[in-house]
Amino acid sequence: MAKNPVTYVKHSGPVYTGNKMYLAGEPFTTDAEKGEGWERISPVEKAAADASNPLTHDDPNYDAMSLPGLQAVAATKKVAFDGLSKKDLITAIKAADEPRL
Repeated sequence: MAKNPVTYVKHSGPVYTGNKMYLAGEPFTTDAEKGEGWERISPVEKAAADASNPLTHDDPNYDAMSLPGLQAVAATKKVAFDGLSKKDLITAIKAADEPRL
């Protein structure tokens, strides 16, 4: 009988399970026995952690978005969008995501 997968986080170091390495603080879901220092978290906590980590999700498909949708994204990133074409708006949104040097 297979065990139900459980989501954990380990704050004190990395975890290797399911043929994948998870960094300290990165949530992971496994059906393996609970390891030392593993803290069980809820699906809501995992979703919040994943959403706050830019490395855990893919870039949205901006090309498939409507102009109003892109304008909404631009507003959340504090990008001025008045008068921009869809192509220029996508470029501006991607530029807002680039790290500042």
